[in-house]
Amino acid sequence: MMPARDSLRFTLTLADLERHAEEQKKLQQLRESKEGYFGPQALQYPNSAKPIEKGAMYDVGRALERFDVPIASGVGRYLRGMATGEQMGPAEYIGASLDLPVPIAGAVKPVRKAASRIAKKGLPEWMKTKPLSVVRATNRAGGHTVHAKTGKSPAEGYMVGMFPEKSEVVDAPLKASQVESFLSRHKGVLKTDKNFLGTWKDMDTGKVHLDIARRYEGVRPAFYAADEKEQLAIFDIGALEELRSPERWRDWVRGEDFSRRLEEMLDLGERHIKATGHEDDWWNIFGKDNPWERIYGTDTRKQQAGFLAATAPNSHLKQNVQAATEYLRRAIKGESIVQPEYRSPIRGNQMPMETNRVANLGKVMAGDLGSMRGRKVMNEAAAIMGDPNATVFDTHWSKLAEKPRQNIYVGPEANKIPDPRYEVLEDVVKPFARAKGYTPNEFAAKVWTGIREQLRTGELYGETYKKTRGSSLGYAHILKGLITREAKERGVTPAEIEKMLSKGDISLFPAIITPLLTADLGGALTDDQSTAP
Repeated sequence: MMPARDSLRFTLTLADLERHAEEQKKLQQLRESKEGYFGPQALQYPNSAKPIEKGAMYDVGRALERFDVPIASGVGRYLRGMATGEQMGPAEYIGASLDLPVPIAGAVKPVRKAASRIAKKGLPEWMKTKPLSVVRATNRAGGHTVHAKTGKSPAEGYMVGMFPEKSEVVDAPLKASQVESFLSRHKGVLKTDKNFLGTWKDMDTGKVHLDIARRYEGVRPAFYAADEKEQLAIFDIGALEELRSPERWRDWVRGEDFSRRLEEMLDLGERHIKATGHEDDWWNIFGKDNPWERIYGTDTRKQQAGFLAATAPNSHLKQNVQAATEYLRRAIKGESIVQPEYRSPIRGNQMPMETNRVANLGKVMAGDLGSMRGRKVMNEAAAIMGDPNATVFDTHWSKLAEKPRQNIYVGPEANKIPDPRYEVLEDVVKPFARAKGYTPNEFAAKVWTGIREQLRTGELYGETYKKTRGSSLGYAHILKGLITREAKERGVTPAEIEKMLSKGDISLFPAIITPLLTADLGGALTDDQSTAP
């Protein structure tokens, strides 16, 4: 039991207080130094040759009892801090500002316990991160990121809290015991290569947050990951600052701002269609006057729709149609649909991206269009088959459905809409389309036309993009143009080309696009023309 409070007399003078203020200044300088609290500037105890031992835990109980120093007093708080590793500074502070009968330092002895070794060396079983080093970095810089398993801290990148349910908030200053406890509780998650221990101090509340975070190279994937975890902030390691988004993507896409965009792009698309006179269905490949049905007939409708949809991703429209005609040729001739050794007889080209399309090409041949991989691919096949409720959202739609300047992103990669968000977008667009008197299919195509026309300026809602060229023509117009060009190159009539295509004797992969063809189609077939709406 501690002796009575009156057993020790404090004699403070103005000089003592001034000295105390000076020591606090030195302490702050030590905190800001590269060496931290335990650097070479650390002084020895008064009247003692024993220096402060880096990272050691100190038993101050007997010292406090011996000299009756309340734990709440300045000296008591200092000694307690020294014992827990929370703070360290000039040892002259102990006893220098108080007239104590004997140096307190003489009664302070290092404690050799397992806990102190853990604080000093980290958890030896699986990790190299030292809890005490986390404490020092957090208290010095306001936050720290470290890979618990390797003990290394990233110098750049963007951190995202991936397990909000595991986050903890404690009072500042952070203690080594709190870090040790957090690491032990979440050992299973922190042992993985992708996850990091992250700490940061909230300057408004004075609280310290402990998180399990993941590092991303870019802002886009980082904010996408944060959004999926219902978080609005990430941390920029290089700039040592927090970056924020005003709202989640799902909330924004259901709000007034995105609705206004749909209204404006629909209006622009309608005006363009009216001005050009192209009122026919963008997707239509059927009908006696349509070159698709004229060449390939009605029995292969699923194959026509499926091959067009399967070859659309990451392709320009002309490349899309060219590839589809080659797969139709193989089907007509009874050849293997996937041919790794195939080379174009004209240029020697391989079929583009065939390896990535194997699964969907197989589903086309099986007539199973409803299970094609990728929401956009499956919807495009349905749209071509005439489903009025099929909405096709491509790269142009991905630009419309995000707001990069406010860190609101539709996906982790530019120009791609992940399937889960594709479904959210469908839920937003379909009722909007019906309210405007259109089927979802018609509405999506008209909005796509509006987006594409706006992109001719190189700008879309404050973002800069590559300018689009050419006309927004459908699959029937593209096929007709390619046939016309092929006939001119071979010195035959378009009807003869159609006959050769129908027999599987030739494909249009790759047709030779020249200025003559571009002029024939009003500039429709240019290399930068993007995939279907």
